[in-house]
Amino acid sequence: MKKAIVAVILIAVAATVFVMAAGCEDRNPSDTEYWFSEDAYEFVPYSEEDSNIDDAGSHWYFTSAKTVNMTMSVRLNVNNYSSAAYLYVNGEQAKSEAETGVYTYVYKLSLNRGDKIELHAFWVNPLYADDEGFAISILTMTDESGKTYSLEEYSTALE
Repeated sequence: MKKAIVAVILIAVAATVFVMAAGCEDRNPSDTEYWFSEDAYEFVPYSEEDSNIDDAGSHWYFTSAKTVNMTMSVRLNVNNYSSAAYLYVNGEQAKSEAETGVYTYVYKLSLNRGDKIELHAFWVNPLYADDEGFAISILTMTDESGKTYSLEEYSTALE
């Protein structure tokens, strides 16, 4: 009987250690999950009937996984002539910090865990709207120490 109780206790301890170790895995800063607890994409097609030019385009939604000061740089296929992109933190528009070229936006952000971020790429005129939307080709995060990480999930070449 004592052997059975000891065996049950050892199994319970081993299971607890295993569960704790699985929950404490170190995430790589090049993984989206390191920075964001949630991320999603939505494409809203332009509809002349609905006249939804303000909502149409590509939307990326993120939820901050941590409290952090960081710089987020995003390169996507907007040209600032027929299309553009805005970033919102908790519903408030954030201004791009640097003029880095036609396709790139840079945001210095002070985020709290749970903050909601939306990146909206859109057409400035319905004449330019298409059924494909926009794509992120590079999304990088620079932490407080100045190290920059390219998020692998968002590192694709523009077509």
